[in-house]
Amino acid sequence: MRRPTLVYGLLPLLVLALAGLVPSTAAQEEDKTESRMQAVLRVKGTYLPEGGFSVSKVTPDGPGARLHRPGGSGRSTLKPGDVITAIEGRTFNGRREFRDLLNQALRASARIRISVKDATSDETVVWAVTPDVVSVAIPSREAKDDKRRLPALVPLGDLPPKLTLPPDLVKKQPAGK
Repeated sequence: MRRPTLVYGLLPLLVLALAGLVPSTAAQEEDKTESRMQAVLRVKGTYLPEGGFSVSKVTPDGPGARLHRPGGSGRSTLKPGDVITAIEGRTFNGRREFRDLLNQALRASARIRISVKDATSDETVVWAVTPDVVSVAIPSREAKDDKRRLPALVPLGDLPPKLTLPPDLVKKQPAGK
């Protein structure tokens, strides 16, 4: 006697469902990335909650070690404790804005202006720097748009609530129909 294979194929899912778990196919998908060219200063540090980037380490031969006075003489290097507060006069909050501003400024000019609050004098000074450009992997647009990714096994009680349209997008029926 031949047994239906459909029942045996669903048996593992039934066991998981009875255990209160459901498998997620999203976790099994491969993370998709794309590469883009990114302007970098070759410095390490932390992004400050109030905005800016606090430098903790500078690569000796990197752009952060080759600062120039815009339109004048004078050279310097970023030092641990310095805070980059703006790029081309525009402030930023977080890594994404910092990187985007560097790229935008580099498209406009090979040498960009950064505002730096000096760690020793507490003065803000504007410096010119020519960033390096490297290829970096970033999440693809598909991966960024998928905000409902679930882990491999999700307890049934923790599933996201049913999605509804915002009231302003719902088409209202005329009265009397």
